[in-house]
Amino acid sequence: MALKHKEIAISKAVSVKLDDETIAIIAHVYHTADKAAHPEDKSWYKYAGRVVRIADLEAEIARKSSDAERLETWKWQCPAWPDDMFFGYDNANSRAKEARWLQMRLKKALDWDSYVKLVRDGIRRIAKSNVEKQFPSARYETDGYTTQDGAALSILDIAALKSCAGKQFWKNCILKRDLPKA
Repeated sequence: MALKHKEIAISKAVSVKLDDETIAIIAHVYHTADKAAHPEDKSWYKYAGRVVRIADLEAEIARKSSDAERLETWKWQCPAWPDDMFFGYDNANSRAKEARWLQMRLKKALDWDSYVKLVRDGIRRIAKSNVEKQFPSARYETDGYTTQDGAALSILDIAALKSCAGKQFWKNCILKRDLPKA
C-alpha cells in the first residue's frame, strides 16, 4: 500500500518494562510511496526503538495531548530517516494520536520474560486467556541494531537496553524483493 510521500507507517510494536522506572519501545516501521507520483522515492523497512524513563514518557504524553500540541504532526526525529518524515497510524498523523499510541505502549508493556518469548520466538499470550500461541510474524530481529552513538545493540540484552536510557536505536530490514533467490 502506498503511503503519502513523507509518511512512515507502523506495522507492529512492542514495549517492555526494563525496571520500575524504565521502558523500551520497539516498532517495525516502513515507508513506501506511490512510484508514479514520486518515482525518486525509495521504499524501506526498519525497526526503530527508544528507551525512556516512564516519568518522562508520561510527561511527553501529557504535553502531546495538550491543546497547544495535539493537532501538530506526529514526528519522531530519528537519524534513521529524514527529519521531514511524519508518522501515520490508524488513519491519523497528529500528536494526539501519537500520545494515545504511547499511552497504549505504556499500558501494554510486557514483563521481560514475556517480551523475550515474543521477540525471539513469536510466542504471545492470547488476549484475556492464559493460552500462549506462536505467531512467526510476531518475531523481531534481535541483533544488529545501531544506537545514536553508533554502538551495536541486541534487544535481548537488558543491561545494554538500560544503558540506552534517553536514546534511540534502529535496524534496517532487507526488503523481501532484495533477498537472494533460492
